[in-house]
Amino acid sequence: MEDRHAGPKQILVGRKLLFTLLWLFFAIAVWFGFAGAAHAASFTVTTYSDTTDIAPGNGECRDISGQCSLRAALMETNILAGEDEIVIPAGTYTLTTGQQLEIRDHVKLTGNSSNPGSTIIQASTNAVSATHRVLEINPDLNAAGYNVTIEGLTIRNGKAPAVSGYGGGGIGGDVGVSTTTISHSVISGNLASGNGYGGGIYLSGAAAGKVRMTDVTVSGNKAGEASLTGYRSRGGGVYFEGDMGLELTDVAVQSNTSYGLGGGMAIVSETASLRNVSITDSSFTGNTAISKTAGPDTEGRAGGLYLGSPAVITGTQFANNTAGGDGGGLVLDFFTGSVGLNNVTINANTAQRGGGMYINAYKAPDMTSSSIYGNTPNDVDVNPEGTDMEVTIAPAAAPGGIFSQGKTGAHYLVTVKNTGKVKSGGNVSVTVTLPTGLTATSMAGNGWTCSTGTLTCTRSDALTGESGYPVIDLTVNVAQDAPRTVTSSAKVSGGNELDIDNDTGIHETTILSRDSSLSNLLTSKGTLEPLFASGTLAYTVNVGYVVDKLAITPAVHESHATVKVKGAAVTSGQPSGLIDLTVGDNAIPVLVTAEDGITTTTYTITVNRAPKSTNANLSDLTVSGGVTLNEAFSANTLSYTANVDHEIDSLTVTPTVEYPQATVTVNGNPASDPVNLNVGDNAISVVVTAEDGTTKKTYTITVTRAKSSNADLGALALSAGTLDPVFAAGTESYTASVGNAVTSIDVTPTVADSTATVTVNNDTINSGSPKNVTLNVGTNTITVVVTAQDGTTTKTYTITVTRAKSSNADLSALTLSAGTLDPVFASGTESYTASVGNAVTSIDVTPTVADSTATVKVNNDTINSGSAKNVTLGVGTNTVTVIVTAQDGTTTKTYTITVTRAKSSNADLNALTLSAGTLDPVFASGTESYTASVGNAVTSIDVTPTVADSTATVTVNNDTINSGSPKNVTLNAGTNTVTVVVTAQDGTTKTYTITVTRAKSSNADLSALTLSDGTLDPVFAAGTESYTASVGNAITSIDVTPTVADSTATVKVNNDTITSGNAKNVTLNVGANTITVVVTAQDGTTTKTYTITVTRAKSSNAD
Repeated sequence: MEDRHAGPKQILVGRKLLFTLLWLFFAIAVWFGFAGAAHAASFTVTTYSDTTDIAPGNGECRDISGQCSLRAALMETNILAGEDEIVIPAGTYTLTTGQQLEIRDHVKLTGNSSNPGSTIIQASTNAVSATHRVLEINPDLNAAGYNVTIEGLTIRNGKAPAVSGYGGGGIGGDVGVSTTTISHSVISGNLASGNGYGGGIYLSGAAAGKVRMTDVTVSGNKAGEASLTGYRSRGGGVYFEGDMGLELTDVAVQSNTSYGLGGGMAIVSETASLRNVSITDSSFTGNTAISKTAGPDTEGRAGGLYLGSPAVITGTQFANNTAGGDGGGLVLDFFTGSVGLNNVTINANTAQRGGGMYINAYKAPDMTSSSIYGNTPNDVDVNPEGTDMEVTIAPAAAPGGIFSQGKTGAHYLVTVKNTGKVKSGGNVSVTVTLPTGLTATSMAGNGWTCSTGTLTCTRSDALTGESGYPVIDLTVNVAQDAPRTVTSSAKVSGGNELDIDNDTGIHETTILSRDSSLSNLLTSKGTLEPLFASGTLAYTVNVGYVVDKLAITPAVHESHATVKVKGAAVTSGQPSGLIDLTVGDNAIPVLVTAEDGITTTTYTITVNRAPKSTNANLSDLTVSGGVTLNEAFSANTLSYTANVDHEIDSLTVTPTVEYPQATVTVNGNPASDPVNLNVGDNAISVVVTAEDGTTKKTYTITVTRAKSSNADLGALALSAGTLDPVFAAGTESYTASVGNAVTSIDVTPTVADSTATVTVNNDTINSGSPKNVTLNVGTNTITVVVTAQDGTTTKTYTITVTRAKSSNADLSALTLSAGTLDPVFASGTESYTASVGNAVTSIDVTPTVADSTATVKVNNDTINSGSAKNVTLGVGTNTVTVIVTAQDGTTTKTYTITVTRAKSSNADLNALTLSAGTLDPVFASGTESYTASVGNAVTSIDVTPTVADSTATVTVNNDTINSGSPKNVTLNAGTNTVTVVVTAQDGTTKTYTITVTRAKSSNADLSALTLSDGTLDPVFAAGTESYTASVGNAITSIDVTPTVADSTATVKVNNDTITSGNAKNVTLNVGANTITVVVTAQDGTTTKTYTITVTRAKSSNAD
């Protein structure tokens, strides 16, 4: 029946006719007193199967299996009169008949309001595989429609056929003039295929009809298909068309997609008549309207909501929606009534234009406590063809537009324009808000009606697009204390504009300062008179002739003022360029201009430059190095004397001029140059030239330098040995030591003062030349006498040189009686090695000294050179030390010989004994394999090996023991191998093997014998082999339990082998019963038989 939706307008025309006939029918019924009270039915669904009713209209919901399915229940309610109810228990109801569910009468579908996700009606497991929608209301387009309530359900995975202009993959239909209510439900995962409308819900209706949705989530639905060549779908989640009222409360529209307009929801009116549409406490998030090719004015409009109707939206959020065209969050497209946005938030949405909201309506919405922010590329955009009123406020051109503190008559110009392309309509009003510090005195504009008291101007004439009204002139007075920056604003309203974002114009106005004073004034030379004060404008400065230029540093009091010094601009706080000065008065003006460019103040500095000076006096005269003039200095005393020691060979004269611009020389050179002094008198002239260059004055100083008294040596050196202590001019006594081979020494003295003379052992020599002195063994005294230039001052230096005894501590030969030295002996080689066999227990060491005066020791024993010393050798390394002491008694040399004596290789035993048994054959050290035999009673044996060489070690069965000590070895019955391993000192081993055979056990005794009934007679003893026992007639069998004395023995009871200690059950006959217990010893030959005769009594039963 889908073809009846070929065109929405056709549907609505038909609906109007049917609506009229319906109400006529109702009127006739009332007229005739007709009142048919229909009885409402209630059905509870009992099966998840999609089955049909076997007898629709009989008042019983029953399929062929006797169950009430959802489809069967609807088939009943569609025929029964009244508003019926269908209760749908929790579970998933999948439509499998290949047909949608249809509602053709008043009905309430009730699921689980607190958990709608528990009651699911689905067309398929997914929308792609579905062949039909889930539910259609009023498929025949009954004009009156039906009152339908859907509560506590999840409607999902439906697919509306590809019929242009219709859809509703989850729910489709027409409310007529009735009411459809959906509450506490979820509409998800549905699809309107082709260019369908309403992926989740499609509902149309007449003006008297109504749709209520409360606590409903519409998510993940889709209208249209990506593969189509053109996108014309509407309402990815919900599509409402017609003039019915809409009441949407707590509705969450999220993550829906439309290949066309209205990603989340689209609301379209049929006529221009007013209708009631309210959306309260709801959200539109994450929805998408897709364009085939994204761009402004393309089909993918209104990512969140497309609103083509008057409406009131309250407490609702539009966030994270996306449109390929205009209006990421919301598109307004209404041309009657108004849209109110109360406490609405529109943020983080994206579109090509109007990321938050795009207005394509005849007027802007009424906004209260709402916010639009953070959208891309902008928050609000409007149809550029509409009306757009814009206002600006700015100062007029200068001078009227200059705002300065205390100014009267400053002017603002207020301009109102229509930047849109459609002329304005209705009244236009402009209101100006002035900040503190500005006071309006007049406000007027051509064609405007203005009030200075309210700062408002109005007019009613229409303004064509892209034009402006005449400007409004606002005159104000500026307060003396107005702040630096003030903000004035103008707001325009009215004109039936769309874009309200630019209805306010703001101007941050700078209030210029009139302060033209200085806070400080400095000169680079001289001092201002009087001291600077901001209100003092005239100053003088006195400078000397030498000052021919100076700079002025002015600092303005107000930072925006400017300053000029002698006509040149200067930065406040920075020095001006240098200003040339002539002799006499020089007037320098400092001009300060306030920020307003009008107010100025001029400060004047008069600089008086003096003429050149004729002053050639000194104010002081001093000499360096602590030298004092013999006469007290006076500017008019021109001749002075001074005495200095010989050590002072130069000095500096420091003259100080009385007038700073005078110049001075010392001996014709700058005063800072040093003056060299000769021995005797030295004349020094100091010439002062006045500033005028002609006036001069000469001061003379005669400095007398004394002869030298320096009798010091500057150096003292020996050709052999070392001076002790180290030479110093002030140290006069030294010692030095030389070897025995040094028979003479060169002494070289060098005088500190070249004018002094020097003798060595009374022989005069030239300074720096050597004097050869013969040395005896022992101490030798050498005197060096220096005579100063003055001929009287002398100094004597003494050197005591000690020639040493011989220090030769070398050997000339070193031999051994066994072994060979390695390396070959050389007197300079001090360390040797040698190796000897184990049989060599001692060695003779013979050292021979190179110097017959030396002595020698071998291992601390003194021997004669060339004599042998016998040294005992231990196994391994043996260190032999040969120490040679030279004649001087201190020089020694130690020769070391490391002699290695080989270890023993003897791994023989010289004895091997056993604590039991006899070795076979008799022990011999060369025999390595033996046997021995012991009885069964011998459970262990002591093995005692004794080594032939005490350095060897021995193990028995891998356990190390001391030679001659026994090792106890446990023996098992049968053969036991005992290994004795001897390890020689050098690691050589020898293994002796003893095979000990221990005999098997012959014990065939029992250690215990018990019966489960009766008593053994006599009491059991291992040596007693025959027993008797008696039992009653009731005892038909008996347990016999033998236990062997030797665990290796085996046992049989009546020829049945049993385990020792276990019971053997024996059947008893009336009378005597013989039981034999045979024990076989471990050796297999020894046996013992125990016999038990058990007598079972006869029966005494006489019953």
